[in-house]
Amino acid sequence: MQQVGFPAEVLEGMQADQKQYLIDQGVVGYVGTEKKEFKFDKDGVLVEQVNNDGGLAPEGTISTSDLSLSITTSNLTMQSDKKRRFTITMNWEWKNAGTVKLTDKLGMAYNSDFDADPYTNGGYTCNHYGKYVWSGNHWWLSDCGGRPSDLSYGGVGWNVDIKMDYYDYGWTSMNIIAKTANTNWDRSTSLLGKYAHNTSPTGALGLNIGPLTLNVNGLTWDEATVPKAIWY
Repeated sequence: MQQVGFPAEVLEGMQADQKQYLIDQGVVGYVGTEKKEFKFDKDGVLVEQVNNDGGLAPEGTISTSDLSLSITTSNLTMQSDKKRRFTITMNWEWKNAGTVKLTDKLGMAYNSDFDADPYTNGGYTCNHYGKYVWSGNHWWLSDCGGRPSDLSYGGVGWNVDIKMDYYDYGWTSMNIIAKTANTNWDRSTSLLGKYAHNTSPTGALGLNIGPLTLNVNGLTWDEATVPKAIWY
């Protein structure tokens, strides 16, 4: 993967099966990664972590963050129709252990320039892991239900059950294709990743997905979002 441009620090943040997934999808080039860190403020609200001078925190340097969220894009081989194809992966990591079992929502959305990739049936994948607090062992916990909990022409969403006494983490993926052919890399587009943390003791979260929109509904929740712009 380094041979097609993936930086070492990006690969270090990926799970082994995530790397294998990207290889199996046939990635031919790394496009970019956007990462954000979030923490709970004094009111218990999830807010974006910033450094002491008010700027955004550099990647990997904030040990007090509660949640990290990143979105990575890599391009796939074009078919004969000359339309750009991409794999979009999103990683999340909770750095504090869940105290109750709740079902959170993960979502990824693309804008109206793209459709789900027909050559891989969208490539939808989700894997959830946890580091057990008491032993320090890492476990695969679920495939987030085995299929998307929410799916539309604008993106995909998953459920993830946060486990008591685990530091939860994982990744999701989808494949998209441009609606129009282009070989010049002179057009820009936008992607969006969102993590919605359920803060209600009862009730489930819903996710309304549209072109570049991920709107959560439920009783109470916190949101963390990360946008990504790419050229194609």
